[in-house]
Amino acid sequence: MFRAFLFCLVVAGPVKATTTFVDINFDRSSWEAGLTGIVTDTFDSEIAQSTTLNLGSGIQSVASGAIGSPNHLVTAGRFNTTLRPSGSGSDGFTTIVWTLPYAVTAFGADFFSIAGSRQVGPEGTFDAGSEHFDLRTLFGNLGGVDQGFFGIKSTVPFDTISFTAPGTGTNDNFTIDNVAFAVPEPSTGLLLLGGLFFSVARSRRRERPVRFPGKFAGLIMLLSVGLFPLNTAEAVVVVSNLSGADNGNASPQSTFWIGQAFTTDNATYALDSVSLQGANSSGGSQVFLYSDSGSLPSAQLGSFSTTGFGTASGTYSLPVQAAVTLNPTTTYWVVFAPNDFNFGLWRITTTTGNQSGPGDIPDLQAFSGNGGASFTATNFTDNLKLEIAATPIPEPATVPLLAMGTVAFLHRRRRRQA
Repeated sequence: MFRAFLFCLVVAGPVKATTTFVDINFDRSSWEAGLTGIVTDTFDSEIAQSTTLNLGSGIQSVASGAIGSPNHLVTAGRFNTTLRPSGSGSDGFTTIVWTLPYAVTAFGADFFSIAGSRQVGPEGTFDAGSEHFDLRTLFGNLGGVDQGFFGIKSTVPFDTISFTAPGTGTNDNFTIDNVAFAVPEPSTGLLLLGGLFFSVARSRRRERPVRFPGKFAGLIMLLSVGLFPLNTAEAVVVVSNLSGADNGNASPQSTFWIGQAFTTDNATYALDSVSLQGANSSGGSQVFLYSDSGSLPSAQLGSFSTTGFGTASGTYSLPVQAAVTLNPTTTYWVVFAPNDFNFGLWRITTTTGNQSGPGDIPDLQAFSGNGGASFTATNFTDNLKLEIAATPIPEPATVPLLAMGTVAFLHRRRRRQA
């Protein structure tokens, strides 16, 4: 079997510029240095064969150019697919395209079965056609290994990864695990910019009065926005077990509030919504977010709108009513709280753990018989079905604040001397 493929990245993010890779790394620890808000997909949940896969980390994988019956699925803890070179008659896809949930400047993963006796020639484009990576050659240069970590960091955001197998030959099965992507720490460029303007102002101040802010504040603001664009991240699934096998319903009511725990991964998020499978009670229900203490709900952090929560059994997405930040590797609780003695319904699943997203759904449920004043662990043997959607929050770019602070300081000093 042919075991070589081309790894090619294509920029399709909000910034169109010539991209320069500042780091190409074969060691995960070295690649992670200086990165924050890393999202990792370990492919713990099986995803059936399809030309379009929505991976747990928010990546959408689309396969095209199918011949025969190629693989494109998540199984045995890895993303598994088959590529075929152009002109080959064997099973495979000509292209696999990954669309990331938001633009990033760092991407890495563990690759398996990428080297063999024959090699497909590199082809494809990266932005202006200047960048591509032939992993068989790159790993071969490390001593002929056919698996390992490969990561890159770029100076320009990108949100699309392409895998292609051009040339001729037979098909190639390969697998991927522990996919990770992130936005690095802000560049120090604006620190230099701030220092430059400070020096100019200081030298010109000796010659004649200078109204520094009036001339330069707008320019610094434009440069700040240009170099550090606003976060355009979209909501991703943090945890979900909605696809798990059903095993009946729990029946919350006003004297029996029920809660299910979930845990975030190592990223920070702005909470968007919770999706529940079940039904509202005829007297109305509330759904709350609680913090965790001792594996039980502790303090109420927010609530979700139940306006569209119907009384017929189904899947309902309930948006958060006020801004809530989900901290990294932290356990939270979703609590279903009917307003009266009429029962609500909350579907139960026999499938353990998390089926989608980088977080986790532990086997922790609790109930309250006093309106949320205190909670007790339940004796449930199954998890309650929910899905948490949230928007990743990159580390704040503090450098523009420093530049604007310099302007304000100089302006204040100038006014005192006037």
